[in-house]
Amino acid sequence: MIFDEEVYRPVRIAGIFFICVSFFAEFFFNITTTNEPFELSFRIFVAINIVIYLLMGFGILYKKLWGYYLLKLYLYFLVLGFPIGTYIGVKSLRYLRENKVKEILEKK
Repeated sequence: MIFDEEVYRPVRIAGIFFICVSFFAEFFFNITTTNEPFELSFRIFVAINIVIYLLMGFGILYKKLWGYYLLKLYLYFLVLGFPIGTYIGVKSLRYLRENKVKEILEKK
């Protein structure tokens, strides 16, 4: 099997991606909401998603098992997004399973 860091590299890149997405989402949400009134429920929904992305990204970067579980939950929801989300979600879940990423995280 490949060295653990080489196996974990794509997962780490995904963590960086989720952190960047959360910062960009916050930035663009603040720009677009200055002139348009949004309902409070929509603002709460966006804030919760930003927090989840941040938690997932930092959990993956710091190799925490809960970050791995958040990533898997996200990928299971992504599988529902046919056709592109299904393809990305299934390929990512297969990568996590075949390379035993959970075992790498449990060793830490």
